[in-house]
Amino acid sequence: VDDGKVTLTGTTVTNTQLTNLIDTSEVKDQYGKVISETPSVQISKLTETDVVDGWNYTGSQVENLSTADTFKVTFKYAGGYSISLEVVMQ
Repeated sequence: VDDGKVTLTGTTVTNTQLTNLIDTSEVKDQYGKVISETPSVQISKLTETDVVDGWNYTGSQVENLSTADTFKVTFKYAGGYSISLEVVMQ
């Protein structure tokens, strides 16, 4: 992860793969306490380069991705905290 952007390969990306991109020791609340809960994952702003296949988000993974597709993943925590990353497929 570099400045909120990450490049991944493949045609399918799971929520687990996305969550593993976060350094959990760096996810802290306003008091500096590490947030140890598992976040919910939200996918948005997907831009496709190959509309023939058509991407699909099943709730646990994004499927049918192509090279240069991009999307935003937001990790939401119960305390109202969130982290967002821009993902670019290679």
